[in-house]
Amino acid sequence: MSTQKIQGGGLWNSTRPNISNETQNLIKVMMQESKLTNFQKRTLGDHMKTGKSLPTKVGPTSMIKEKRPEKQPKQEKKIVDPRECKIGLRQYEDIVKSGAYDKSDFKPTIRKPITDEDKEKLSKIMAYGKDASNWPKIKSVPDYDEDIYESEPEKDRFDELQEEIQERAEFLDAMTKLGKRKQYQAIIMTEISQKIREMELLDKSRSKELEELKKLKNSL
Repeated sequence: MSTQKIQGGGLWNSTRPNISNETQNLIKVMMQESKLTNFQKRTLGDHMKTGKSLPTKVGPTSMIKEKRPEKQPKQEKKIVDPRECKIGLRQYEDIVKSGAYDKSDFKPTIRKPITDEDKEKLSKIMAYGKDASNWPKIKSVPDYDEDIYESEPEKDRFDELQEEIQERAEFLDAMTKLGKRKQYQAIIMTEISQKIREMELLDKSRSKELEELKKLKNSL
């Protein structure tokens, strides 16, 4: 039986895929544009040639080591002996000597009391932006007095109704001349009847005037 050689590899000896030329060229361009030292560029180039994964961190030189944070020395807690502390109330003589009970020489200034004129002056300054106390005062308008102004006498409702009836009679005559009497006759006659009825209720003593208006209605 002929034996065939099996290529190396397998599950436990898998080869890493090489980085493509396009990716290598792209990384080279990025290294040129970035501020990398020569050592950093050589390190990244070696990793690309061998097919290794690119490192996430590369020192600027091979001599520089990563700095570890220095441990700060622990501060010792200072223990205070209460027997050495002098704590207590001050004596009265010491308080008097310190000047705590001395009278102050401060004298408050006596101010002029605020009057209504001052308040009015301030309100005008807030409203107009300057002092308007010297401005001429506007004379106030006197209140309306009904006795001074004579009101027009109210028109008698009876007279108003009489005028309204006369207006409707004239309107109906005008429509008759235009040949539109039939169109408005029923409406006008109804309104005249309503107003005559209102006049009867207002004043029954004006019988003569009512009779004349009734005659006017019948003559239409």
